Amino acid sequence: MPSFCERLVNRSKKEQILDSALTLFSANGIDATSTASIAKAAKVANGTLFHHFDNKQTLVHQLYLSIKHDLSQQFESAAPQDNQNLETIACQLWNSALDWAIAFPQKLRFFQLVAASQLLSSEEKANAMAQELGVIMELITVGQQTGEFADHPTELLALNCQGQFFSASNFFIDNPKLANDPKYRHATFCMFWNALRPLIKS
Repeated sequence: MPSFCERLVNRSKKEQILDSALTLFSANGIDATSTASIAKAAKVANGTLFHHFDNKQTLVHQLYLSIKHDLSQQFESAAPQDNQNLETIACQLWNSALDWAIAFPQKLRFFQLVAASQLLSSEEKANAMAQELGVIMELITVGQQTGEFADHPTELLALNCQGQFFSASNFFIDNPKLANDPKYRHATFCMFWNALRPLIKS
């Protein structure tokens, strides 16, 4: 069994590899980034990289889950109070997610690259969404049960939420002076919220 020091070194090297992969993936794209370039940037041998990750797809999957976990931790830090209504809760979660994206643009970029790629199966993406972003799925379920959200397939609503999040986050990353402007923040939330609401029949 590895000693405590050996486990610590291995964990450190694994984190170095993940950090380097994130930097290179977000800058150059996933397909254009080789495992050799990641190992070089992480200052580890190629064999060390493959000791921790069987192949590039495994590395991408692990990094994806790690970033999903970071975002879920951000949501937990914005835990709602019991007496808040659904719109207030959604607004808190929305702004918390935007804060995270603005603070970690590389993670957002990688998130987007994976979402648009075929590197992970639809099932893997859905499982990651359910496991790490369960609070969003719960929000959608509650909204549909109360009639505040449209009765569309949950997975489509979740994908729509993701698209709205990407668009708003990219806008604020590209326009940092507006990132904390209440008018713009409120506008992005209104567009997000209204996209979930049922259509009003005339």
